[in-house]
Amino acid sequence: MFGRLGHVTIAGAAMGAIAAGGYLSASKERSLLGTCFAERSFLPTVHAASVDQGSSTSAQPIPVPPPSFVPYTHDLPTDSAYMRDAPFLGEYVYWDENWDKRDPEYIRASTPPSKREPDGPELQRPTASRRIILIRHGQYNTSARSDLERTLTDLGHEQASATAARLEYLLADTQPSLLIHSTMTRAVQTFQPFIKAFAAVDSKSCDLLREGAPYPPEPPSKNYKPAHYFHTDGARIEAAYRQYFHRADVDQKTDSVEVIVCHANVIRYFVCRALQIPPSAWLRISLAHCSLTVLDIRPTGRVSLRALGDTGHLPRKLITFS
Repeated sequence: MFGRLGHVTIAGAAMGAIAAGGYLSASKERSLLGTCFAERSFLPTVHAASVDQGSSTSAQPIPVPPPSFVPYTHDLPTDSAYMRDAPFLGEYVYWDENWDKRDPEYIRASTPPSKREPDGPELQRPTASRRIILIRHGQYNTSARSDLERTLTDLGHEQASATAARLEYLLADTQPSLLIHSTMTRAVQTFQPFIKAFAAVDSKSCDLLREGAPYPPEPPSKNYKPAHYFHTDGARIEAAYRQYFHRADVDQKTDSVEVIVCHANVIRYFVCRALQIPPSAWLRISLAHCSLTVLDIRPTGRVSLRALGDTGHLPRKLITFS
């Protein structure tokens, strides 16, 4: 992907040359290098002198193009070509401030003029933060064929109890606003200790959170499911993401905490989407049973990952992945 100058990559030579105030190669990699160093439009024009086979070609200016903006949508190409071209030397993807379609400016601009209040109050903005705690279910019987038979192992029950106790300790001063769980058997069983720990908190089940194939992984996995699973499961899991991941409403006055017990694929996909990382990267992440993944959504819509697959609450004998 990076052209070669002896044993040094073109990209490495380019960065060294710029740091030293020198020149770049004028070979066919010029356009790639221009894109590589065009992450910000204020970068100066770079001049290049050929270093190919002792050529004495005079320096030629390389116009640095403005950064390419690629709006993040769920409809990005699913083939691997996009992902090969996008990182580092490809398109520079900026943070989408209106990723949840709830930015106050966007809402006002998208409201038909006939429904706007001409003399209304100043534009209201969210003031509260939302914390979402994602918990993978406990270890379960993987040899069973049906979901009803895929029950937690004894170890899985221990993991669930230990995780509920840890969360009860962490949230002693801040009760969750809602507990949610997938309707698959292993998630329902994992959820039981949480109901006991937070008896006063509302809870509900959600079919959208069931395990599935969220997005074609990159690099591809030869052992994964056929494409039609991504087509059906992906739409459902994306719907779950849109339902639970968004900035607080303007009428929410205090910070909130929501706990979701679901599955590894779902959690990994949620993390990629929330951080605006290409969703095809989900399979590169590994999560242990009953691990904690925590994301904060600020009133501005900014998202931060506070913990990913945390197992610090589990003794070593209770840490399992399959």
